[in-house]
Amino acid sequence: MLAVPARAVADEQVSSQDTTFMVQNAQTDLAEISLGQIAVQRATSSDARNLAQETMADHQQALGKLQTLASQNGVALPDTPSAEQHSMAAAVTSESGSAFDVAYLRAQVTGHTTSISQAETELSSGRDAAVVAFARDYLPVAQKHLAHAQSALQAMGLAPSGVNTGSGGAAAAQDAPVGWYAAIAAGGLVLAAAAALTLLPSRRGQASQPR
Repeated sequence: MLAVPARAVADEQVSSQDTTFMVQNAQTDLAEISLGQIAVQRATSSDARNLAQETMADHQQALGKLQTLASQNGVALPDTPSAEQHSMAAAVTSESGSAFDVAYLRAQVTGHTTSISQAETELSSGRDAAVVAFARDYLPVAQKHLAHAQSALQAMGLAPSGVNTGSGGAAAAQDAPVGWYAAIAAGGLVLAAAAALTLLPSRRGQASQPR
């Protein structure tokens, strides 16, 4: 009897849920990296600036590992954030001073709450062992970012809640989002995470926690 190649077996195990999670997580990484780069420069409080540096570094590592994992599974990842993430970031970058800090922190609460939910769905419904392992390692990192954003808002005397995207979020994204992200991408800043790929081991079936 002929042995079935390991690659073929792995391909059969990638479900639509696994693919959906990888795509969603890549969009989150891209959004956090790009918005973090803006926040590092524009935040007026140390809490917001430190969170931006932390999330940017962690999501760069996560994206590099996810790109390796997706490549091993034949999954094409997006190269821009989602429409809703575009819309939210456009709203953040329209603010300045302390209002920018508040908008950024609230966006962090909203974004990481969503990302945590996506990771939990993968843990309960994912099929591919390596993708599930990645979600398991990613989850505490996203929870850490959420806690830090909430703590920063509380330190400012504000409720630790996120933004209310409302029913018009997707529609607004069609007009508002392009500028902030395109400007960063044109400068090559968002693609800084790609350099990490050359340092990552190409090992099938493993996805370690972002640090």
